[in-house]
Amino acid sequence: MAKEIIDVRNAVESQLEKTDKIIASAEAIESGLAEIHAELDYGFTKLSAGLEDLCFAADEGFRQVVYMLELQGETLEAIREILERPLDTQAKELRRRAEFAYLNGWLDEAETDLLEAEKKNYQDFIVHQILGNIYYYHKCNYQKALEYYQKAAKYSSPVSEKYASDALIYTAMAYYRFGQLSDAYESTKKAVDLTPHDPHFLFNHVRYAAKIGYVDEFLNGLKECVYKDPNYLIIADTDDMFSAVRGEIRKLAEKLRSERKIIVNNIIGVINSAIEGIEEAKRTHKLSVAVNQSVLDKLAEVNMLCARNSYLDFVKAEQIARNVASELMKIEETLVKELETAKIWVEGKVDCALLTIYISAAILTSLILVIINPPESSWELILVPLFVALLPLMALVAIFIHPPVFDEYPVLSVGLMVFSGIVLPIILFLLSAPVKKISLKAIRDIIEKIEDGIKKLSIISAKE
Repeated sequence: MAKEIIDVRNAVESQLEKTDKIIASAEAIESGLAEIHAELDYGFTKLSAGLEDLCFAADEGFRQVVYMLELQGETLEAIREILERPLDTQAKELRRRAEFAYLNGWLDEAETDLLEAEKKNYQDFIVHQILGNIYYYHKCNYQKALEYYQKAAKYSSPVSEKYASDALIYTAMAYYRFGQLSDAYESTKKAVDLTPHDPHFLFNHVRYAAKIGYVDEFLNGLKECVYKDPNYLIIADTDDMFSAVRGEIRKLAEKLRSERKIIVNNIIGVINSAIEGIEEAKRTHKLSVAVNQSVLDKLAEVNMLCARNSYLDFVKAEQIARNVASELMKIEETLVKELETAKIWVEGKVDCALLTIYISAAILTSLILVIINPPESSWELILVPLFVALLPLMALVAIFIHPPVFDEYPVLSVGLMVFSGIVLPIILFLLSAPVKKISLKAIRDIIEKIEDGIKKLSIISAKE
């Protein structure tokens, strides 16, 4: 299988060289190739649907390689158990032996055993699929291949919609060999009906729609595939099946690039605004929260990708930008907590300042009363300021403690006590709210700005 993988790798490289720079920059192509090479080296089980279809488009034989690997996987093993339950030991052995021969390239032996296995169980779609592959890829008997792919599609349908759809794609390939485009189109349409949310089957249908000339269906289907995996735009641009609609593909690529560019620029605008808000809060209120270097590095990468000006680069830029938005949202949430703490501290400062004014006025009132009429004993010296400063509403009690001052200066004494004990506290209480409002305005404005930024960032992060 090593040779097949090398062939696929070379074919993909050749295919990607033709890619329009509107769709992918040289750097984006290099990145895609690196991903494909890495996955091919490790069995390509993690290739995205788009990159897998790119390999299929570059080398038709890659489909058989993938199927051979699936034969050795757990998913088909589970299906194999279902198929083998009613079979006798001889039928099971025939099929197992045939699979082993097929995987080792002993095609004649595999064919013999598979034909015998078919007689034992006509519903065994794995047998039909392997026979179809032998006739299609190795013996070039496309009529036989078509016959067995149709059987594979028919008998796999009740067991696995995915494998039925796969068989229908192979059926379309066989029809295409005979120039029967409409039949190929109908086969892939059935595959899409069976698995409507899988871009792999939709894209294969799009190929035949484009070949026949169903432009609107082709464009709508391709757009849906590209939204699920941007690599489909590369395949459409380089696959010969789309040669007649290449101009339409370029127009679609330009439109998609413009859409993605606007989205990315909007995200960058929100990110820059968030960073400015964080820096302003840190600068004006001496907070510990800061934008870390990793966020700035990612933002620089986003700007670099945007400068390449290709659709795939904008897609990648958007992914990174949304990740940055998510990180900034967490920073801003921490910042709001620090600002709320700062707000409480400022409110406390205002309360302390007003209390200081009040106590100072009360002490001053006490001093005036003492100066006007010095107390006759030390306890009076203590009680007068105590009543005035600490129990303002009870300050009038001082009249009964030190009557001489009221006898000599009644209006002044009572006036001072009333002002200190009643009027001044009311004035200070009324001033408290506006003073706090003025003092906290800067913090409240920043909190509002940050919270607005959090809302915008959360919308961006939610679309990740």
